[in-house]
Amino acid sequence: VTFRHPAVLAKAATVLDHATGGRFILGLGAGWFDPEHTPFGIPFPPMPERFDRYESALRTIKALFSDEAATPAGVTRADPFFPLSGATNDPPTVKPGGPPIWLGGQKRRGIALAAELADGWILPAVLPDKSETDMTYFEDRRDALLAALDAAGRDRAGFALVAQVPAGGTAETRRAALAGAIRARRPGATHLIIGIPPALGPSAVDDAVRDIAIPLRD
Repeated sequence: VTFRHPAVLAKAATVLDHATGGRFILGLGAGWFDPEHTPFGIPFPPMPERFDRYESALRTIKALFSDEAATPAGVTRADPFFPLSGATNDPPTVKPGGPPIWLGGQKRRGIALAAELADGWILPAVLPDKSETDMTYFEDRRDALLAALDAAGRDRAGFALVAQVPAGGTAETRRAALAGAIRARRPGATHLIIGIPPALGPSAVDDAVRDIAIPLRD
């Protein structure tokens, strides 16, 4: 959310929601990688301000996905970062309430925010210390999230738990990715993102489908 004003992001998400016939999923995170910001003059405030802005952006987007934003009067919302005054989102999203929102975040505030407002939670493939995540870490954070959902009084059913596995560029790394995906499914992952190095080109997608996606589906 550091890259775009949430009102612009909400409108772009609405366009994609229409273009995909309601299949679009909006994934959001607070931003963690300084080299994606500073070289381009994009502000990168320290935590907790960055998280404060992230939470404000999320609530602003949710407000613009609301029924109120589809009325002529629009939606008005006081906010220290992104206030709205008679703001509209016309045409509204295909799905009432907007496309599903999946959030990142593994610490206390991130888990609590996802449990309160999100439709799903994404475990990143790489942590802020640049180490790769594993399924043991996924299981630990999953347990924390499920406990937060219970505390928020939300039904666990239908909430997306999203794990990521790196496919790499060889048959060996794809076999390891398949094993990791199967392991993620057992503790409750409902969706899996298969990470493919972009430098490998389109053929790597075909390789991942053949060696990971199809065997996993079967």
